[in-house]
Parts: sequence; C-alpha cells; structure tokens
Amino acid sequence: MRCQQALKGVSGFNWEVKDGRAMINCCPREYFLLFYLILSLIRLAEFSYISFDIISDLALGVPFGLIEAQKDSTPAALSLVSKKNVQNLPVVRLIAKGGAGAMALGSYPPWVQKLLLLGTPWHIPDLIARRDFRNITKAAVDTRVNKAENEEPEDEKKGVDLLDKLFEVKNHDGSPLTRDEIDSEALVTIGAGSDTTSNSLSALCYYVASDPQVQKKLQEELDSVHASTDIAELEQTKSFYGIVEYEQVKNLPYLNACVKEALRLYSTVGTGLPRVVPAGKTLTIAGETFNGGSVISVPSYSTNRSNVWGADPETFRPERWLEDGGSLNKYFVPFSTGSRACVGRNLANMNMLLVAATFFHRYDVQLASPSTKLEVNEGFVRDATRCEIAIKRRG
Repeated sequence: MRCQQALKGVSGFNWEVKDGRAMINCCPREYFLLFYLILSLIRLAEFSYISFDIISDLALGVPFGLIEAQKDSTPAALSLVSKKNVQNLPVVRLIAKGGAGAMALGSYPPWVQKLLLLGTPWHIPDLIARRDFRNITKAAVDTRVNKAENEEPEDEKKGVDLLDKLFEVKNHDGSPLTRDEIDSEALVTIGAGSDTTSNSLSALCYYVASDPQVQKKLQEELDSVHASTDIAELEQTKSFYGIVEYEQVKNLPYLNACVKEALRLYSTVGTGLPRVVPAGKTLTIAGETFNGGSVISVPSYSTNRSNVWGADPETFRPERWLEDGGSLNKYFVPFSTGSRACVGRNLANMNMLLVAATFFHRYDVQLASPSTKLEVNEGFVRDATRCEIAIKRRG
C-alpha cells in the first residue's frame, strides 16, 4: 500500500515520497538523548515491528500486533477479571530501555550494583521499563493458563508455540515448571530474539541498498523461486503477498551469502562473551598464556574484521562465501559457539532468510541519498538507530 500511495505522490505518517518511492527509516529506532537518559524512541521501523511480531507469535501464540498497528503499541491486559483494565505499552521501547539499563548495571561488581540501586535515580526508568515488559509477558501467559483451566477451545489455525512446549516440560521429580519459570522463559525468548534480529535485518537492508549489483544478483536468484512481482497477477491468483516457504529459500546460495555477510560485517553482538579458564589448567592463545581462573573474551566485532576474511574485511562482499569452498565457516560465529551458543540461532537464521527473501523480491531499495550512512548506537547489542532508504514496488 505504501508504495502504491507513493506512486501517487501521497505521503503517510511514517513515510515520505520522493521520485515515486516511499522514503522510510529502515532501522529499529532513533534516539533522543537528554541529560544522558534515553527519554524517547521514535520512527520505529518495519524490521523492528515484524521481528517483534514473529517472536511474540512463536513464544506466546499471539503477535504483539505492531505491523497491523504500524506503531510501537501493544495492548496488555493487566487483569483477567476486567477486560477494561487494558494498557497500551510500547514493547520495543521497553526492551530497548530495560535491556540497556540491565546490561549497564551488570557491568559493575555485585556490591557496586547494590549501591547504585539504593542510592541513585538513573536506573528508575529502566526498572519501570523492565517491569512493564514483564507485565506484558505475564499477561499473555495468564491468558493462556486461564483458557486451559477453563478448557476453552484453541483456534484451529493456531500452531504450536513455546508456551505449548513449556506447559509439557517436567522436572526430574515429575513436577511441571512453576509459573515463575514459564514467565521467565517466555520473557527471555522475546527479549533475546527480537531486537537482535531487527538490527541484523536493518544492517542487511543498508548493505544491499548500498550496492546495486548485489541487489540485482540477489533479486535474480529470488525471482527463480518466488511468485510474480506483478501486483495485478498476484491479486488475480489470490497470492498478493507472494511469500515463499522456508524450504524454497533455505539453500539459495546468494541469499545465504548476503545474510552471512551482513551478520559478519555488522556484528549485532560485537562484544566478547566471557569465558573462564578452568581451575588448575592453563590456556595459550596467540602466544599468550592464561592461568586457571582467567576471564577471556574475544570481541566478534574485531575477529569479523581480521585478515582471515581476505584483503577486504571492511567491505560487504557476499561473494567471499561462494569462493571459499566452505573454509570461512570455521571463523563464522555470530551466535557464539559451544554449549553456551545462542539457542535461538536456527530460528534467527530462518527469520532473516524468509524476511529478506520476501522483502528484496518485492521491493527495489536504494539509499535516500549517496551520503546516507547506517547510524549505530554501540552497546552489548549494537542498535542500528537510523538509516533512511527509498523503496519501490517491483513489477
């Protein structure tokens, strides 16, 4: 709809028109900083909306509804007794504020954390954000538990979600998970699987929009498995959205190369994840010996720009993944590795492939201007805060 309106020269509340293209901010958020506190986040973009809707649907069985609402607002029922007791909350902003505050606080020793919590007001907005986000998750779990207790029938179209599986889990003694455990699992799943994916998709969009040749090659590959891009034809065949199945795109070489290259170059979690050398042992890395108890971390942002990637590690070049015969995969650890690797890595990769395949097949994208840059707010999660692009419906 946005692109159709843009062709008519019509702007909307979250896009503008230029040369028949819809101009949007493809990044999850844009910050206003005042007195060193993040007070508001505006112009939340589509990649953020869809990432949050997908993960909430998979975790809770119902999307937050951000895509449909076209704004960062989800209704949270604060009571199962009164349907009037509903509050619309900005879930994307809550995770951004609450997560940033928790990570900042966690960087201090425990005794310092206690002092900060007791003696300074800076953490109060973050605490409120985390509380409200917990309330959203808890309200969704409450609704599902209430339906089960009242034996209300499920929607026939509803698939299996995380809550279904958590309700089935048993402890070693045969007891079910407690409500606190279920609430925590759902909360962590949404928190970890939302803004990380949206930031990675925003970076991918920027890189592809920056290189017309990459975009052309990617679209040619997608055209080989996708439905037509012609709007009239799609409407006639009742397939307006032209969305493919994962099985159709999971092995597309260039699509996978683009996603891998975006994850490598952007490095959504760019910091090092600490590991402790076991007591009584030593570890030698690059000629340096570390004794037991040493805490070691390797920032992925740095390793993703080392010379193992070739002479151009700072360049977005998907072809490197098609030229190496698979040798680069041993260096590719965007989700960490080992027993503590991200448990949602397969889901994240599936999301990126499906969203990217649909988006770049449906739209031509370009930077709003040749000087447009991807603006990033550095932190544990690297937030892509702003990047204006122009999109136009293909076909």
